[in-house]
Amino acid sequence: MTKQLRSLQFILLLVPLTFTLFLFWKFLLLWQVPFRLDYAEGFVYFNSVRILEGQAIYHSITNPPHVPGFYTPVYFSSLASLMVLFGERIEIGRLLSFACYLSSAILVSLIVFQFCKSKFLSIFAGLLFTSSLIISLWAFVIRPDMLAIAIVLLGILYGATKKLDRWYDLPLIALVFALAFFTKQNLVLAPAAVAIWLLLTCRRKGITFVFLYGLFVLIGVAVFSYWTDGSFFQQTFLYAGKVEYSNWYPALRVALITILSTLPFFAIATAASLRKPRELSSIYFFVSLLGFFTLIREGGTINYLLEFVPALIIRSASSDIWFKYLFRWNVLAYLLVVVVLVSQLFSSFSVFPWELKNFRTEKTRFFEAEKKLIISTSGEVLAEDAFLPIAAGKKVFIEPFTFGQVTGSLLVSPKVFYNDLDSGKYELVIEQGAFRNVPDFYEHLEPRFELVYKAKAERKIKGFDYSLYNLNQYSGFGEVYQFAAKKEQN
Repeated sequence: MTKQLRSLQFILLLVPLTFTLFLFWKFLLLWQVPFRLDYAEGFVYFNSVRILEGQAIYHSITNPPHVPGFYTPVYFSSLASLMVLFGERIEIGRLLSFACYLSSAILVSLIVFQFCKSKFLSIFAGLLFTSSLIISLWAFVIRPDMLAIAIVLLGILYGATKKLDRWYDLPLIALVFALAFFTKQNLVLAPAAVAIWLLLTCRRKGITFVFLYGLFVLIGVAVFSYWTDGSFFQQTFLYAGKVEYSNWYPALRVALITILSTLPFFAIATAASLRKPRELSSIYFFVSLLGFFTLIREGGTINYLLEFVPALIIRSASSDIWFKYLFRWNVLAYLLVVVVLVSQLFSSFSVFPWELKNFRTEKTRFFEAEKKLIISTSGEVLAEDAFLPIAAGKKVFIEPFTFGQVTGSLLVSPKVFYNDLDSGKYELVIEQGAFRNVPDFYEHLEPRFELVYKAKAERKIKGFDYSLYNLNQYSGFGEVYQFAAKKEQN
């Protein structure tokens, strides 16, 4: 290996490594904040706590708590199990996701090494995974995405390293993918790719895998549905599958950034897949690409694009194009790759940690002020951020983003919720923007409640980081309303 080539490889590793270190810094700044970093954190954490308390997470949401399950139960149960060991702390959920994020990067590296036997490309692939914009958005958020991706990649690794000739290989890999399904029910692209790959290489194995995977999934769905009187199927498939996304621009924007900022890798993956279309990595890339554009067309949210990223990285990094062509070119030819990686770095991380530190301090201050207000309130409180009533020792009554999705899609009537709101059941309402998803909410709020407190940021952070959009929309800023009759009594 020439000195020039070693220098280039060092630069190629350095750029995604730099972003990864920035993400670690961001994690250290935000993993212990008391407010939610994403709308799902509140209801995922709340449902995990309900498991600890022996309560059902799949139930009729027409009565309080109006908090849908939405996701399949493996993540809820995993987080609840960790809470048994370490206590009910929101940091546990963020650490779980971050550990799965790091594990997924290692699995990507191992898969690439299995295909190309190059230590450099395997390390490069792992760093590309950690530096991906879409992946980094959920790297330490309390959601099932990272755990589900890690399980999916474990299945891909097993398929890549084993001949699947032993009697337990096919049941085991089918069980792994079924476990991923019951962690997050939309992660079906990897088992579809494995099924196609096996059908092309050995039809008997392919048919057996499809049968076993389908059997495990159907048995699980039937058992959970029977156990919950149908609520499991209703919430994880009927509710989660029929909600309408009114704003799919952020998903389209990040999808375009993902493709444009990784265009050389996208081109390499496409070329490699066309040259060897029957390889598992090629089939996984094509299937995930189809799912990528299908979900964008339907207006899915960004987390539905997660599976495309590892498929793209695995196929591009494991290609022999690197050693046959790219590494033979002049150094100027693949400085273009470095330029693209730098563009990915800045498009993915335009909000820097030193700005987030001030943002975190201000958000936490507002959260603590709202928590003290809740503690001093004798009546019930309706709060968007489930962490607020939990921290104040109050009951959680609603998660408005998901409840608004199912009521807005006419799947559930909000009548009981409005009856409680109109009757004065809630003394305080802490509104942070997501209640706009619940139809006619403000028509019921404004005649009966008065604004008593409004949190406003003293400064805005400049940048285009989508995670900042999450922080602005779902954390401690907001408005507090008090029921008018209660205010008059005070």
